[in-house]
Amino acid sequence: MRALLWLALLCAVIASGCGADDEAIRQDAAALDAAVVVDAALVLDADDHAIDPDRSTAIPNPATGLSADGVQKSTITVHVRDRLDRPVAGAVVTIVVTGTGNNLVGPEFPTDTSGTTTATLTSTVAELKTLTVSANGVVFTRMPYANFIP
Repeated sequence: MRALLWLALLCAVIASGCGADDEAIRQDAAALDAAVVVDAALVLDADDHAIDPDRSTAIPNPATGLSADGVQKSTITVHVRDRLDRPVAGAVVTIVVTGTGNNLVGPEFPTDTSGTTTATLTSTVAELKTLTVSANGVVFTRMPYANFIP
């Protein structure tokens, strides 16, 4: 786009003849540069903090060897990122867990300035639990798991 604007300016200078005022040409070029920067910023702002389901993650810790006693907890740390891998603050995170006997607590708060929030999971049923995580309705691509054992 910038090349087209510069080409248009060059054509205008040629059409006006060689006696054109150099300062006027510099001002026109500066105005075109500013317009390009504003246009580029508007394009980036359109997707600025769109949640990227591929870059966003949820990590249970621990993920394996959890006792299905209703007491041992797995802390699920959720990181919400945008398409430029920047943290997304203020995202509301939802976690859905497969299986039975689960007690999921949280996330109680939206993501903080680092794009992070946490939840805890306990279970009284020994089985592999798959977590489906979303932020502001965007479902994460990777589905982590927590494995509870007898």
